[in-house]
Amino acid sequence: MNGTFQIDLIYPASSKHPLPSKMTFSFEVGKFNLPKGFGGKKKKPETTSNKTPGKVYIDYKNYKVNKGLSDSIFKKK
Repeated sequence: MNGTFQIDLIYPASSKHPLPSKMTFSFEVGKFNLPKGFGGKKKKPETTSNKTPGKVYIDYKNYKVNKGLSDSIFKKK
């Protein structure tokens, strides 16, 4: 499978923890074949080199950092 991808993370200006508030995952992939039995009857591969773009947007909210975890698990032994 040929293609490219890019991940953009957005961090809030004022945050107690360095965690992203948004993520955009952009990708562009060429045609590819699914494994046998995954997606129905097998078709002949196409000879086109067209790429298909896509994006996934994720918003992170209400982080809970170290809630219910003992500080002792972060100490080196």
